[in-house]
Amino acid sequence: MMARDKKVVIALGNRFRGDDAIGPTVADLLVGRLDNCAILEGQDDAMAILNAWEGAELAVVVDAASSDAPVGTIHRLDNFTMTVAKDLARCSSHGVGLVEAIELSKALGCLPAQLVIYAVEAKSFETGAPLSPEVEEVAGAVVRQIVAEVMSSALPEEASHA
Repeated sequence: MMARDKKVVIALGNRFRGDDAIGPTVADLLVGRLDNCAILEGQDDAMAILNAWEGAELAVVVDAASSDAPVGTIHRLDNFTMTVAKDLARCSSHGVGLVEAIELSKALGCLPAQLVIYAVEAKSFETGAPLSPEVEEVAGAVVRQIVAEVMSSALPEEASHA
């Protein structure tokens, strides 16, 4: 991430593994919709995630979820409401790397001031499969929520130019 990008969307997942593609799909739909916000795809281990949000004031992570919730459920977690290990292990299909990145960032004092995670409940992670209809149907809603989240989190220098 470049130092000037104080906001970042990090899309986790694999385009070629069914519903695991929700992160990259949302990233594609966000292109051109957010100013002053980096959109990064494919950060799938703790160090890559940590590097992706380094220096950011707001980091939004998008991932597939694998819990007992109905397929297509949108989970929203943030650093004010989540119990990291419990909530992410339950929701994010990349929970281990994400939990490690959060814990390491806390230890190093570089966790973004605002961290929001959108995890969409998945049905299939089969190689070569497309998004399930239930997950594809909510992709637009996730995009709208992320756009609203990023737009409502004006940083001090942005607010002074408004």
